[in-house]
Amino acid sequence: LPNEVETLIDTISLKNLCKKTNIEKIDCGKSGFLISFKNNTFSNPTELVKYINNNKIYISIRPDQRLFVKLNQEKENIIDFIKSVVMDFVKMIEN
Repeated sequence: LPNEVETLIDTISLKNLCKKTNIEKIDCGKSGFLISFKNNTFSNPTELVKYINNNKIYISIRPDQRLFVKLNQEKENIIDFIKSVVMDFVKMIEN
């Protein structure tokens, strides 16, 4: 498949995962990305706090209740890295 088509498929897949986990918006920057939850709610907040505490090296809560995730320099594809973090959230809500 052409690269553009693969990117589109990845983006649609990520969008579906975001809907499942109540993620309203993901903003990407040079050093990382911000995750905003719709109405600042997550269905399993206890597990989310544990996840953040277990991954303090690269994830933190900002004062505006958005999550900041520092980019892992080893990851080449940012969409794959974002999807891996969002998949962790999916696992949390399915438990």
